[in-house]
Amino acid sequence: MSKLTTIIKQEFKMTAANKAFVVMTIIGPFLIAAISILPGTLAQRQSEVAENTIIAFVGGSDALFEQMSQSLVGTRLVPERFVDDDEAKRAVLDGDVRGAFVVPDEYLASPSVEYFSRTGTDLQIATILETTLGAVVVGRRVADAGLDPAQVAALTHRPSVVMRRLETTGEGVEQDFFSVILTAITFVMLIYMTVLLYGQMIGRSVLTEKTSNTVEIMLSSVRPTEMLFGKILGKGLAAMLQYAIWIGVALTIVRIVGPATGVEIPVNISPTNLGFLFVFFTLAFFLYASAYAAIGSGAEDEQHLGQLSMPLIVFLIIPLMLVTPIVMNPSGMLVSVLSYFPLTSPIIMMVRVLVDRPPIWEIVLCVTILLGSIVLVGAMAARIFRVGILMTGKRRSWKEIIRWARA
Repeated sequence: MSKLTTIIKQEFKMTAANKAFVVMTIIGPFLIAAISILPGTLAQRQSEVAENTIIAFVGGSDALFEQMSQSLVGTRLVPERFVDDDEAKRAVLDGDVRGAFVVPDEYLASPSVEYFSRTGTDLQIATILETTLGAVVVGRRVADAGLDPAQVAALTHRPSVVMRRLETTGEGVEQDFFSVILTAITFVMLIYMTVLLYGQMIGRSVLTEKTSNTVEIMLSSVRPTEMLFGKILGKGLAAMLQYAIWIGVALTIVRIVGPATGVEIPVNISPTNLGFLFVFFTLAFFLYASAYAAIGSGAEDEQHLGQLSMPLIVFLIIPLMLVTPIVMNPSGMLVSVLSYFPLTSPIIMMVRVLVDRPPIWEIVLCVTILLGSIVLVGAMAARIFRVGILMTGKRRSWKEIIRWARA
């Protein structure tokens, strides 16, 4: 058995036999279940407003209040007449009512009305009240103009737009924007957290052996490259095993649990996209693991390791901040450029695949660039590791570490 294989097996056992690894592997399927079922469940809910939600109604006329009360039937909102707006606001603060809807006396000519709540974030309730009041006001204006409100309402009725995702088969699949954005964020967070976790694990492992001087004993029997790539490949196999278990559970949910329970699974959670998740995580892992191993060999202590790894963390955070713009415009110029830049491409391209799968040649190009980058970064990491693993007593700068890679 080669020394490299021995190190790989040892690193794999140290990682996979760890309690934290087992716990995360067990918890992971629940996360997968949440991202598979939760978006569809939330999308199926027509309203998050609780039944019989009381809204304080202030101002306007008694006729307007009666019309609003009739129009709000079936919306779960129950208006309650208040004479004074201060009293209504106190009721909101005391929790007696959900919010206070203050309508001016001249509401037919007023450009806006006010809605007060304790959070200021009752968007759905405010939308219901705005739509209902708008319909009542328009009806009154039409009647005052001598027209038939029912006829005008029928003539001005606007059809709703249902967004559908066009499949390659030519069929349209209804897709909720909320489920798309939630699925994309979850996939991004999954790659971000696991790559960062395993990368820091490798960096700390190298740093610990360096500072404890055990590396000198190990290097007396193995070559630096065997030690470096043994660590990366061993932990990489453990990470890939963990992802394989998670994706297996996700496929079970998509194929069996979802159809059996009648829960609508988002169209983005498909076997193909889960396969892409595994591929892009694997590529991101080996790219960042090589970089973290190099940084760990050049660091002097934990604080120094954190300082040196900040550029890597920044490149992991950038895609996280751009999830919404990518979902809104997956073929934009900036998105296309970042989907080929190695440090951001695994996450950016994963989101593009989820939202609007690019042509196969773009995916192949992205993977090819990543593979080339892994080879390049791995070669540089080997050079840095060979020099830095035995360098102690001084904090090295990025400039000096890069010089090691060029040596």
